[in-house]
Amino acid sequence: MIAFGPATELNPLLADAEFFSLIEWDTAAPRPLRQSAQSGDWQRTIGLLATQAAGSRRSPIARKECDRKLALWSLHDLECPSEGSRLIAAWQAFNPPRSRSLPSARFRTNGRKSKNNRAHDRADKTLRELTAAIEEWSVAASPIRPIHPLELLIVFEILRDAALYLPSDGAARLWRAGLAASIGRTKRTESAANDGNAAAIDLPQNLAQVALAAELDWQAGLLFAPVAGSASLREDSRKRLWSVLADSSDSLGVPVAHSLRDLSAWMTSVVRAREWGRIFGRPLFTQSQEKRLRGIVTSVAKFCGEDGKPALADGEANGLSRVWATAAATFPRHLQQASPAVHYLLSLDHTKPADRAKAGTIARNGSQRNGSRPRKSRFPVFQSDESRLACLRNDWIPTADSILVSHQGRFPTLEMALGGATLLSGDWKIDLQIDGRPVEPADWSCVCWYSDDDGDYLELQTCPVGVRVERQIFLSRTDDFALLADAVRADGSSKIEITSGLPLSPDCAALAQTRTRECRLLCDGAAARVFPLALSCPRVEGTAGGFSATDGRLELNQSGLGSLYAPLVLDWHPGRRRSSAAWRRLTVALGGAAVPPAEAAGFLLEFGLSKWLIYRSLSRALEPRSVLGQHTMYETLVGRFVRGDVESIVQIEQAAESNE
Repeated sequence: MIAFGPATELNPLLADAEFFSLIEWDTAAPRPLRQSAQSGDWQRTIGLLATQAAGSRRSPIARKECDRKLALWSLHDLECPSEGSRLIAAWQAFNPPRSRSLPSARFRTNGRKSKNNRAHDRADKTLRELTAAIEEWSVAASPIRPIHPLELLIVFEILRDAALYLPSDGAARLWRAGLAASIGRTKRTESAANDGNAAAIDLPQNLAQVALAAELDWQAGLLFAPVAGSASLREDSRKRLWSVLADSSDSLGVPVAHSLRDLSAWMTSVVRAREWGRIFGRPLFTQSQEKRLRGIVTSVAKFCGEDGKPALADGEANGLSRVWATAAATFPRHLQQASPAVHYLLSLDHTKPADRAKAGTIARNGSQRNGSRPRKSRFPVFQSDESRLACLRNDWIPTADSILVSHQGRFPTLEMALGGATLLSGDWKIDLQIDGRPVEPADWSCVCWYSDDDGDYLELQTCPVGVRVERQIFLSRTDDFALLADAVRADGSSKIEITSGLPLSPDCAALAQTRTRECRLLCDGAAARVFPLALSCPRVEGTAGGFSATDGRLELNQSGLGSLYAPLVLDWHPGRRRSSAAWRRLTVALGGAAVPPAEAAGFLLEFGLSKWLIYRSLSRALEPRSVLGQHTMYETLVGRFVRGDVESIVQIEQAAESNE
């Protein structure tokens, strides 16, 4: 008997009547279906199966969603064999007729076809092409050649949405091929599990493959529900899809760092499987699981670009905006109205610039009233210790400035986008030597996170033996600048040498200035200026280090004794783009005496009339230190001069005594 679960060998030479008579039907399968199959009336059997699949759309919303060709979301990500190219193209162009019967050409009295009749003719043409493509594909789909996942996604969708319009023999070919491929997949999965093949079920390494395999089994369990064993297949695939969500996100739904590479692929499978469940009236997740999914979608919205591609994800966008918009559109009504993330994701799916701008404005304003500023919780930012991921972003608009930081590896990984253009992307490496001895960084952890109206601040820390390295990342929300800095503390008066490398995106060009050590970055219309504050501003002055763009990255070399501070300031404000810039090291004093550079560092950065103060303490201060007239006990201070006074933007207190 043919069913899910038993070790069935499907003979491709079986006639259609014999094939359907050998199927073991589920106890819940309709009685007329079982009777027609057992009597050998395969035409009636395939008609009942097609009617059941089409009748599973239980609501107008489900019918509307069903008209979307969800399999095409993976058209550019999955392998497309030459044997299936015509079938995929025919399904992409298919336009279902308004009725099952083929409409004849009707003309007006003047001999011209009406608009309605021309639409019917186009639908008839696409149906004939789809029928021919199915016949060609079924001949090429021999038992020797495996059916690729993309082909199977297309076949399942055709059986769900177009089987009623196809000739009986064409629908039977697809039904047999899809069922045989699904049974074969379940047999291979069971065999791999029984053999203990860890590579087949290693979730962190094969997240996208695991999600896709579970999705195909879920779709097969829904589409072939009358076949015995389909209920167990659905339950097993539902558990596997939930495992993908649970193991790739924290309790709030923030994706874990190791899942970012394949995030687009596995989320596409999850969202598509969820849509199939809605169409067939069988929810994929429970209410608590839906809450986790909504958390993931909301988190993705915060680091998703204008084209729908999440930061640090592999591949191209390829219509990902439709995936996020589909997921966001199914949020509960009260969340759709209140969530700026939902409005933002829906705006990505708008084709008209005016509609996108309107939705982006709603997302940016959220539920503000009377012009009030958004609450802290409505900023598109997050930081998760469990996921080892942090998102810094200044606004909800698609062209916002953002930095996504992942710190699960040897080096932190970041992606920085300005105005929708990616400037930095990759590992933020550091080569550290203490007294000529290389020191490898250990695990990174977040030791400080703060977000307010001025911007977002993140500090990471690693502590190899005898050394502490702290990395600061600050993104301004109001003034178009960022701070990326390293603070290194070693024992005693050890000689410290570091080489810090910021990864440039492939489309970014770096131009070094001739008079100063400033560097300019250009990428897709975005421009930024980078200033190495710890190095002398004029190039004619000697300095203990260097700053250059080599091998696709910005490289900062710096040395010091005991401790050092290596800050880089990036500025992209349009009003300061042409202003001359200068910077210098400031004297930090305590009780009227200068503090050694190994204990504290202060810098002044000037753009014409604009002035910025950056201060970092490298040792514990028991009394306030003074820098440029400011007395402070803070470990980090970033401020700008407004009418002669320093307006603080970042103020970070000293770490607790036990952490020293």
